[in-house]
Amino acid sequence: MSGGKQVLLAEPRRFVDSEQEVPEGAVCVFSAHGVSPQVRQNADARGLDVLDATCPLVAKVHQEARRFARDGRTLLLVGHADHEEVEGTYGHAPDQTVIIETVADAEPVDLPPDITQRHRSLPGMVH
Repeated sequence: MSGGKQVLLAEPRRFVDSEQEVPEGAVCVFSAHGVSPQVRQNADARGLDVLDATCPLVAKVHQEARRFARDGRTLLLVGHADHEEVEGTYGHAPDQTVIIETVADAEPVDLPPDITQRHRSLPGMVH
């Protein structure tokens, strides 16, 4: 077992809402929901010993968000803005991402003709 894992198992653990709540130099586990680049930078600046438990599928979504943003595409991210996974994904392409939380958020969106899910209307996908 690596030293980081031994420390994680030996020390008291608690859940926090922000990396800012983790004592400097302590072990910090990023959840499977992933985090934004800003959270990673903050953890690094504070000398946190990071264990990244981001789900590989979530990491792929983050990679695709960055790629789509580089290509100048707009991302429509359906979910609650305060959910960890949405926060993490949004943080990878904030200038190119529109968060859709409600049908009202979806109504003004003008979808291009080459949208992948042509058989569904965007408002029908939001509950």
